[in-house]
Amino acid sequence: MSLDFWTSKNYLPYQIHNFKVSMDLYAIKSEKFFKVDPQSNPGIQNYVSDESIVGQDIERISIPSHAIKSIDLPTLEISLEDISGNLSDGQAEARDPNYQEIVVTFYAVDTPHGNMLNLLPRIFHAYYLDFQVPTGGIQAEAKIPFQTIFDAEAVSPYPPYCINSVINVELFRGKMKGDVNFIENPEGRDYRIPVPDRRQSEDRRNIVYRSVSPTSFDLGQLNYTENGVVECTMTFRYNIPFTEAERATTIGAPPKTEVIDDPA
Repeated sequence: MSLDFWTSKNYLPYQIHNFKVSMDLYAIKSEKFFKVDPQSNPGIQNYVSDESIVGQDIERISIPSHAIKSIDLPTLEISLEDISGNLSDGQAEARDPNYQEIVVTFYAVDTPHGNMLNLLPRIFHAYYLDFQVPTGGIQAEAKIPFQTIFDAEAVSPYPPYCINSVINVELFRGKMKGDVNFIENPEGRDYRIPVPDRRQSEDRRNIVYRSVSPTSFDLGQLNYTENGVVECTMTFRYNIPFTEAERATTIGAPPKTEVIDDPA
Protein backbone atom coordinates (compact mmCIF):
# COMPACT_ATOMS: atom_id res chain seq x y z
CA MET A 1 0.00 0.00 0.00
CA SER A 2 1.28 3.45 -0.83
CA LEU A 3 2.73 5.47 2.02
CA ASP A 4 0.66 8.40 0.75
CA PHE A 5 -2.62 6.57 1.28
CA TRP A 6 -3.65 8.54 4.37
CA THR A 7 -1.62 11.68 3.95
CA SER A 8 -1.73 12.88 0.37
CA LYS A 9 -4.79 14.26 -1.37
CA ASN A 10 -3.20 13.11 -4.64
CA TYR A 11 -3.68 9.46 -3.70
CA LEU A 12 -7.31 8.53 -4.29
CA PRO A 13 -8.40 5.39 -2.44
CA TYR A 14 -11.76 5.52 -4.22
CA GLN A 15 -10.15 4.84 -7.60
CA ILE A 16 -10.70 1.11 -7.22
CA HIS A 17 -14.28 1.55 -6.04
CA ASN A 18 -17.47 2.16 -7.98
CA PHE A 19 -18.53 5.39 -6.27
CA LYS A 20 -17.23 8.83 -5.34
CA VAL A 21 -18.66 11.32 -2.83
CA SER A 22 -18.36 15.09 -3.15
CA MET A 23 -19.72 17.66 -0.70
CA ASP A 24 -20.26 21.41 -1.14
CA LEU A 25 -20.90 23.03 2.22
CA TYR A 26 -20.27 26.18 4.27
CA ALA A 27 -17.89 26.75 7.18
CA ILE A 28 -16.79 29.59 9.44
CA LYS A 29 -13.26 30.68 8.57
CA SER A 30 -10.70 29.21 10.95
CA GLU A 31 -9.28 32.57 12.03
CA LYS A 32 -12.78 33.73 13.04
CA PHE A 33 -13.96 30.53 14.69
CA PHE A 34 -10.97 29.97 16.98
CA LYS A 35 -9.48 32.51 19.37
CA VAL A 36 -5.72 32.57 19.81
CA ASP A 37 -4.01 33.58 23.04
CA PRO A 38 -0.58 34.89 21.97
CA GLN A 39 0.58 35.05 25.57
CA SER A 40 0.25 31.33 26.23
CA ASN A 41 0.63 29.49 22.93
CA PRO A 42 1.43 31.80 20.01
CA GLY A 43 -0.08 30.52 16.79
CA ILE A 44 -2.08 27.75 18.46
CA GLN A 45 -5.87 27.80 18.25
CA ASN A 46 -7.00 27.66 21.86
CA TYR A 47 -10.78 27.95 22.12
CA VAL A 48 -13.92 29.00 20.31
CA SER A 49 -14.15 32.73 19.75
CA ASP A 50 -16.87 34.89 21.29
CA GLU A 51 -16.49 37.62 18.67
CA SER A 52 -19.20 38.55 16.21
CA ILE A 53 -19.41 36.75 12.86
CA VAL A 54 -20.52 38.48 9.65
CA GLY A 55 -21.28 37.06 6.21
CA GLN A 56 -17.73 37.62 4.96
CA ASP A 57 -16.45 35.33 7.72
CA ILE A 58 -18.12 32.31 6.09
CA GLU A 59 -16.51 30.38 3.24
CA ARG A 60 -18.00 27.91 0.79
CA ILE A 61 -15.96 24.72 0.85
CA SER A 62 -15.67 21.48 -1.07
CA ILE A 63 -14.55 18.49 0.97
CA PRO A 64 -12.09 16.45 -1.14
CA SER A 65 -12.99 12.84 -1.78
CA HIS A 66 -9.77 11.52 -0.23
CA ALA A 67 -11.05 12.75 3.17
CA ILE A 68 -14.26 10.68 2.95
CA LYS A 69 -14.19 7.07 4.09
CA SER A 70 -17.85 6.10 3.69
CA ILE A 71 -21.41 7.34 3.49
CA ASP A 72 -24.49 5.67 4.91
CA LEU A 73 -27.23 6.43 2.43
CA PRO A 74 -30.56 7.22 4.05
CA THR A 75 -33.64 5.04 4.16
CA LEU A 76 -37.31 5.95 4.20
CA GLU A 77 -39.64 4.53 6.80
CA ILE A 78 -43.35 5.04 7.33
CA SER A 79 -45.20 4.49 10.57
CA LEU A 80 -48.81 3.31 10.63
CA GLU A 81 -51.27 4.58 13.20
CA ASP A 82 -54.91 3.67 13.72
CA ILE A 83 -56.84 6.92 13.54
CA SER A 84 -60.21 5.51 12.52
CA GLY A 85 -61.83 6.86 15.67
CA ASN A 86 -60.92 10.41 14.64
CA LEU A 87 -62.19 10.31 11.10
CA SER A 88 -65.66 10.19 9.65
CA ASP A 89 -64.71 8.70 6.29
CA GLY A 90 -63.64 5.35 7.76
CA GLN A 91 -59.89 5.72 7.12
CA ALA A 92 -58.13 3.40 9.54
CA GLU A 93 -54.41 4.16 9.10
CA ALA A 94 -52.17 7.22 8.96
CA ARG A 95 -48.80 7.00 7.23
CA ASP A 96 -46.08 9.25 8.58
CA PRO A 97 -42.91 9.27 6.43
CA ASN A 98 -39.62 9.34 8.30
CA TYR A 99 -36.59 10.28 6.21
CA GLN A 100 -33.48 8.88 7.87
CA GLU A 101 -30.42 11.09 8.07
CA ILE A 102 -27.17 10.74 6.12
CA VAL A 103 -24.06 9.72 8.08
CA VAL A 104 -20.66 10.46 6.54
CA THR A 105 -17.41 9.07 8.00
CA PHE A 106 -14.25 11.10 7.38
CA TYR A 107 -10.54 10.50 7.80
CA ALA A 108 -8.86 13.13 9.99
CA VAL A 109 -6.65 14.32 7.12
CA ASP A 110 -5.61 17.74 5.90
CA THR A 111 -7.74 19.56 3.34
CA PRO A 112 -7.36 22.97 1.66
CA HIS A 113 -9.66 24.28 4.43
CA GLY A 114 -7.81 22.73 7.38
CA ASN A 115 -7.69 19.32 9.01
CA MET A 116 -11.07 17.57 9.26
CA LEU A 117 -10.88 17.74 13.07
CA ASN A 118 -10.62 21.49 12.72
CA LEU A 119 -13.17 21.73 9.92
CA LEU A 120 -16.18 19.77 11.20
CA PRO A 121 -16.95 22.12 14.15
CA ARG A 122 -16.66 25.11 11.83
CA ILE A 123 -19.12 23.51 9.38
CA PHE A 124 -21.61 22.59 12.06
CA HIS A 125 -21.76 25.98 13.78
CA ALA A 126 -21.98 27.90 10.49
CA TYR A 127 -25.42 26.44 9.78
CA TYR A 128 -26.87 27.66 13.08
CA LEU A 129 -25.71 31.27 13.01
CA ASP A 130 -28.52 33.70 13.75
CA PHE A 131 -27.73 36.75 11.65
CA GLN A 132 -29.39 39.91 12.99
CA VAL A 133 -28.73 43.61 12.56
CA PRO A 134 -27.82 45.01 16.01
CA THR A 135 -29.41 48.20 17.29
CA GLY A 136 -27.72 51.12 15.58
CA GLY A 137 -25.81 48.79 13.25
CA ILE A 138 -25.85 48.53 9.48
CA GLN A 139 -24.58 44.96 8.96
CA ALA A 140 -26.06 41.69 10.14
CA GLU A 141 -23.89 39.69 12.53
CA ALA A 142 -24.12 36.62 14.73
CA LYS A 143 -22.42 34.88 17.63
CA ILE A 144 -21.16 31.31 17.42
CA PRO A 145 -23.96 29.18 18.97
CA PHE A 146 -23.87 26.17 21.29
CA GLN A 147 -21.09 27.38 23.59
CA THR A 148 -23.10 26.60 26.72
CA ILE A 149 -25.09 23.58 27.85
CA PHE A 150 -28.34 25.39 27.14
CA ASP A 151 -28.50 27.96 24.37
CA ALA A 152 -31.83 29.72 24.51
CA GLU A 153 -31.04 31.73 21.39
CA ALA A 154 -30.18 28.79 19.14
CA VAL A 155 -32.23 28.87 15.96
CA SER A 156 -33.18 26.61 13.09
CA PRO A 157 -30.65 25.97 10.32
CA TYR A 158 -29.86 29.07 8.27
CA PRO A 159 -31.84 28.76 4.99
CA PRO A 160 -29.31 30.16 2.44
CA TYR A 161 -26.54 27.80 3.57
CA CYS A 162 -28.83 24.76 3.59
CA ILE A 163 -30.42 25.48 0.23
CA ASN A 164 -27.03 25.92 -1.47
CA SER A 165 -25.44 22.83 0.13
CA VAL A 166 -25.12 19.60 -1.81
CA ILE A 167 -24.01 16.03 -1.14
CA ASN A 168 -23.37 14.24 -4.43
CA VAL A 169 -22.81 10.48 -4.68
CA GLU A 170 -21.41 9.57 -8.09
CA LEU A 171 -21.91 5.96 -9.15
CA PHE A 172 -19.71 4.43 -11.83
CA ARG A 173 -22.16 2.10 -13.52
CA GLY A 174 -20.29 1.33 -16.69
CA LYS A 175 -21.49 2.06 -20.22
CA MET A 176 -23.15 -0.46 -22.49
CA LYS A 177 -21.31 -1.10 -25.71
CA GLY A 178 -21.39 -3.68 -28.44
CA ASP A 179 -24.31 -6.06 -28.78
CA VAL A 180 -27.54 -5.96 -26.82
CA ASN A 181 -30.39 -8.44 -26.86
CA PHE A 182 -33.90 -7.12 -27.48
CA ILE A 183 -36.67 -8.95 -25.66
CA GLU A 184 -40.36 -8.24 -26.01
CA ASN A 185 -42.31 -7.98 -22.77
CA PRO A 186 -46.03 -8.81 -22.38
CA GLU A 187 -47.05 -5.19 -23.07
CA GLY A 188 -45.40 -5.30 -26.47
CA ARG A 189 -42.56 -2.89 -25.67
CA ASP A 190 -38.96 -3.91 -26.20
CA TYR A 191 -36.27 -3.58 -23.56
CA ARG A 192 -32.57 -4.23 -23.75
CA ILE A 193 -30.40 -6.72 -21.93
CA PRO A 194 -26.70 -5.96 -22.37
CA VAL A 195 -24.42 -8.77 -23.33
CA PRO A 196 -22.21 -9.65 -20.32
CA ASP A 197 -18.79 -7.98 -20.06
CA ARG A 198 -19.83 -5.25 -22.44
CA ARG A 199 -19.67 -2.21 -20.16
CA GLN A 200 -17.35 0.76 -19.86
CA SER A 201 -16.51 2.80 -16.74
CA GLU A 202 -17.46 6.12 -18.35
CA ASP A 203 -21.15 5.68 -17.63
CA ARG A 204 -21.93 7.47 -14.35
CA ARG A 205 -25.07 8.26 -12.40
CA ASN A 206 -25.51 10.71 -9.55
CA ILE A 207 -27.55 10.62 -6.36
CA VAL A 208 -27.84 14.23 -5.25
CA TYR A 209 -29.04 15.38 -1.82
CA ARG A 210 -29.95 19.04 -1.54
CA SER A 211 -31.19 21.41 1.14
CA VAL A 212 -28.67 19.91 3.55
CA SER A 213 -27.82 20.76 7.16
CA PRO A 214 -25.61 19.01 9.75
CA THR A 215 -27.32 17.80 12.92
CA SER A 216 -24.35 16.34 14.82
CA PHE A 217 -20.65 15.57 14.59
CA ASP A 218 -18.26 13.23 16.40
CA LEU A 219 -14.52 13.89 16.32
CA GLY A 220 -13.67 10.27 17.10
CA GLN A 221 -11.48 8.68 19.73
CA LEU A 222 -7.77 8.90 20.53
CA ASN A 223 -6.35 5.66 21.86
CA TYR A 224 -2.78 5.05 23.09
CA THR A 225 -3.05 1.40 22.10
CA GLU A 226 -3.62 2.20 18.42
CA ASN A 227 -1.73 4.29 15.90
CA GLY A 228 -4.16 4.18 12.98
CA VAL A 229 -5.77 7.15 11.32
CA VAL A 230 -8.43 8.96 13.37
CA GLU A 231 -11.96 8.78 11.98
CA CYS A 232 -14.72 11.32 12.58
CA THR A 233 -18.36 11.49 11.53
CA MET A 234 -21.03 14.05 10.73
CA THR A 235 -24.76 13.49 10.38
CA PHE A 236 -26.90 15.48 7.95
CA ARG A 237 -30.56 16.18 7.33
CA TYR A 238 -31.60 16.65 3.73
CA ASN A 239 -34.60 17.92 1.76
CA ILE A 240 -35.31 20.41 4.55
CA PRO A 241 -38.51 22.29 3.68
CA PHE A 242 -38.28 26.08 3.64
CA THR A 243 -40.94 28.69 2.96
CA GLU A 244 -40.72 30.97 -0.06
CA ALA A 245 -39.75 33.83 2.25
CA GLU A 246 -36.91 31.81 3.77
CA ARG A 247 -35.71 30.83 0.30
CA ALA A 248 -35.54 34.52 -0.59
CA THR A 249 -33.08 35.22 2.23
CA THR A 250 -29.72 36.40 0.92
CA ILE A 251 -26.51 35.01 2.41
CA GLY A 252 -25.40 36.94 5.48
CA ALA A 253 -28.81 38.59 5.98
CA PRO A 254 -31.37 37.94 8.73
CA PRO A 255 -33.73 35.09 7.79
CA LYS A 256 -36.93 36.30 6.18
CA THR A 257 -40.22 35.08 7.62
CA GLU A 258 -43.74 34.92 6.29
CA VAL A 259 -45.89 37.93 7.10
CA ILE A 260 -49.18 36.72 8.57
CA ASP A 261 -52.05 39.19 8.59
CA ASP A 262 -54.05 39.41 11.80
CA PRO A 263 -57.60 38.14 11.41
CA ALA A 264 -60.16 40.89 11.14
